[in-house]
Amino acid sequence: MRLETNFSHSFDRGLPWLAGLGWGTAFLGLALAVVLALNGLRILRENPTLQKKLSELQRQPLPALAQADLPSEGELSGLRRRLGELNRLEAGRGLSTAGLLAQMERMTPPGVRLSSFQNDRENGGVQLVAEAPDLDNLSRFLAILEKSDDFSSVNLSKQTQAQDGSGRWIQFTVDLTENIE
Repeated sequence: MRLETNFSHSFDRGLPWLAGLGWGTAFLGLALAVVLALNGLRILRENPTLQKKLSELQRQPLPALAQADLPSEGELSGLRRRLGELNRLEAGRGLSTAGLLAQMERMTPPGVRLSSFQNDRENGGVQLVAEAPDLDNLSRFLAILEKSDDFSSVNLSKQTQAQDGSGRWIQFTVDLTENIE
């Protein structure tokens, strides 16, 4: 008695597919070998032509620049002066506005919010207007600014009481001078 199970397929069932795949891979490899051989021959044929052109270029002297092509001394001094003016316009010496805002974000304690600021990049002066719900937050913020190595002077120039929908706020203005390296 013979029992047939469908647990596995017989090997000869997929033999034509495997043979076709093998022959296809062999023909593809042969085609690639022919293409590589033809490209190698083309490169070898071009090599003497390139060597000849290189030797011709090495024998020819480079043309010297004529004195008329160079700017005169007066033009050079004018160009140097303009370059110096452009270098002085280098956007100031202090932090950029984005850099100052990033620095203030790191230094501002919870409970204090910045209302506005003015940044004088030429002189390194900064004027901040901030708000805090109580004097403790104000004192903490001023202490952080004074301890920072980024500012050489911190002055509380104005302090007022303000009220909005969320309660009372102490609004204060601080004048700072950036340490410019």
